[in-house]
Amino acid sequence: MILITRPNEEAKILKNELTKQGVRCVINSLISFKLHFKQIPFHKKNYYLISSAQSVRTLSKYKKKYLQLLQDGEFLVVGSKVASELKKICLPKIIKVTEDTDAMLKFLIKNKLLTLQSRKIIFLSGSVINKHFLHEVKKNNIGLKRVILYSVKPLLLKPATIKLIKENKINQIVLYSGFTAEILIKQIKAKRLENAISKIEVCSMSKRINKVVKNSSLFRQTFVSKKPNQKSMISLLKLKKAQ
Repeated sequence: MILITRPNEEAKILKNELTKQGVRCVINSLISFKLHFKQIPFHKKNYYLISSAQSVRTLSKYKKKYLQLLQDGEFLVVGSKVASELKKICLPKIIKVTEDTDAMLKFLIKNKLLTLQSRKIIFLSGSVINKHFLHEVKKNNIGLKRVILYSVKPLLLKPATIKLIKENKINQIVLYSGFTAEILIKQIKAKRLENAISKIEVCSMSKRINKVVKNSSLFRQTFVSKKPNQKSMISLLKLKKAQ
């Protein structure tokens, strides 16, 4: 059985896809979101960077207030799924879509968007962010301003999930973010589940998430999807099931 730790809405989509493949799953979301309206400075020389579906959902929820931004803004997007969600609420002018934040960083540095065009980047993000990305942005003197559109709240492992872990009914855990990985590790230690989870495999969306897991030394086997997207993750889980 696979433990899905994604936020509830995304977790249900993943569970449905895996169920079609004959994979048994249980959902225990370890994070939830609260959307907020925040003033976003609009200027034609700004680029608007979006890397999460939650930011898009905030723009959609307050669409009337963000109408000028959605109609006239120029967007940099991380993830084809995020770009697809953005296209559902407007006809955005998307300058670039990259697979992950590392690829976006390389694009910004290579094209020298800010230096050559005197542009600024407004990062529409959540309260929890990829610290490595922010560090590299600052290191490369990229002018970036964050506007936090949603807050991220950590959740607990449910008693039913803990019971499944103790009964050795969980074979794999799926992780889509480093923050979720950190929450899971803290919960395992708090509930004293170290021995119970030692044989569980962890499948992570990226090498950075996998690094968080491996540094905990809690799990014997960890795996990373070939690409940072749902399709690749499902392929990995199907492969593990077949073995």
